[in-house]
Amino acid sequence: MRLPRRIALPFGYFLEVRVVSDRKMLDAMDEEDPGEIADGLWDVDHRTIYVRSKLPFTRKVEVLGHELDHAVNDWRHWLRDTFS
Repeated sequence: MRLPRRIALPFGYFLEVRVVSDRKMLDAMDEEDPGEIADGLWDVDHRTIYVRSKLPFTRKVEVLGHELDHAVNDWRHWLRDTFS
């Protein structure tokens, strides 16, 4: 099994899911010295969830769920702003 590449929320709000190397995760974090590499990251500007490739599959699923919580929260704000 593998993670989905794209998740569709209602009203045309699509999320990309990228499983990335540590180097690409550091790039996505956009920090010079983060101290440690995050297992996951939600980038609201690009509507993309990043998950580290080196994680076991069960951890990747946990990270995806956590970042999806952030994404859904931002979607709710977008929905309110779009339709109010």
